[in-house]
Amino acid sequence: MDLMTVKEVARRLRFSASLVYQLVDSGKLGCHRIGNGRGAIRIRPEDVDEYLKQCRHDRMKSPLCPTGSQPTSTKPPQSAAPNTTGP
Repeated sequence: MDLMTVKEVARRLRFSASLVYQLVDSGKLGCHRIGNGRGAIRIRPEDVDEYLKQCRHDRMKSPLCPTGSQPTSTKPPQSAAPNTTGP
């Protein structure tokens, strides 16, 4: 089994190591904790690939909806300001 350190993952993704730690803590990036206490973090290349798949945005998806789902609000958009000058 080929395992990478946080630093190696950060280098591969061109992220900071602190962002990799955040992804691990949030559960968005799978890892193994090896050793005593919380353990040293080791990450499989397959877990990095899976994370990247989850982050993928297709062109057909709305850029404003990161999950690709469209807003479900049925309210009409509000106008900027009511017309108070009269006819």
